[in-house]
Amino acid sequence: MINRKVRIRAMKVLGNKYLEVQMKVFKTAVMVISISLISACAGIKEGIKKDNLEQVRTMAAFDLNCDKEKLDVQILSVMDHWADGGLPKEIGVKGCGRQARYTGVRGVGWVANTISD
Repeated sequence: MINRKVRIRAMKVLGNKYLEVQMKVFKTAVMVISISLISACAGIKEGIKKDNLEQVRTMAAFDLNCDKEKLDVQILSVMDHWADGGLPKEIGVKGCGRQARYTGVRGVGWVANTISD
């Protein structure tokens, strides 16, 4: 940190140039923090997506009476709300000649809404 007297002297000598430099430093700091937060959120969402797929795979193994390794799991639709954007809304599962569709319900979890032979 620059001591207060040095800052006051710099403002007197440099005038508006000092403020421009300070503003550039501030903008750069805000940009770095924003990028860090966005990157962290992307990593968290990716982890949540993997957890969701694994939860549905486990449920489907029971519902379809099929080994987890034989199941093909795919995201059918994603949420488009700004906070949840990109997270699965519906997940489809196929395996052992059967298929199921699971829907994410906030506060409840994954619910099988169709299971067919």
